[in-house]
Amino acid sequence: MPKLSVIVPFYNQYDFVEEAVKSVLAQGYPNLELILIDDGSDGGTLAYLTELSDSICILRQENAGPSAARNYGISEATGDVFAFLDSDDVWPDKKLSSQMAPFLLEEGHGLVLSQLRKLVPSEEKSGQFEVQDDPFYTIQLGCILAKKEVFQTVGIFDESLLYSEDQDWFLRARELEVSMVRIACEGLRYRSHAESLTGRGNRTRDFGLIHVLRRSLKRRNSSGGGAVQSLLSISGIPEWGKTA
Repeated sequence: MPKLSVIVPFYNQYDFVEEAVKSVLAQGYPNLELILIDDGSDGGTLAYLTELSDSICILRQENAGPSAARNYGISEATGDVFAFLDSDDVWPDKKLSSQMAPFLLEEGHGLVLSQLRKLVPSEEKSGQFEVQDDPFYTIQLGCILAKKEVFQTVGIFDESLLYSEDQDWFLRARELEVSMVRIACEGLRYRSHAESLTGRGNRTRDFGLIHVLRRSLKRRNSSGGGAVQSLLSISGIPEWGKTA
């Protein structure tokens, strides 16, 4: 089994980190390293989490944002395949047994994209969350498994971006024609709440996406590739296991 490096950056999300970690360990994957990156949190410690598994490592840096934290994790990771999980999200049961299949059963794939399902505050139970609607495809970093060599080709995350850094990286991967497939399995439960970085009431994240789309278009025009299709379109990615 290829070694899997799971990188979990966190900044003061003490209420959710343990649940995120346990959702990874519950996969039962036999060749795992789980790297937690403390991005300069204000206080408290999560050292007790290392008691859950020998696979857990906790690193700390001065606050520099999620991209820098993930890049730090990448620099320390020793796995063959990389995965990313935000500290307030969780992996559903059997995520890895489904999403690792294209890597294990076929050669040549560099990236596997799964589906996302939202977790929203419960209307009946205060402080609890429940799943909403059906899983769907979207460009979200937590839905991606990527081989180490893909990062060697595409590069790391742009630390100048506070928002849309995952879309920016994905666009660069598609511009470089990284081999990828999508698989119709629930790969991430994304927690929607007021304190999340993308849940705060401002328009900055929308402007961030516009910025990375413009940069992608400029790169393609410079290389002669043009803008024949939207590289954020999921429909252009083959679905694994489905025949035409």
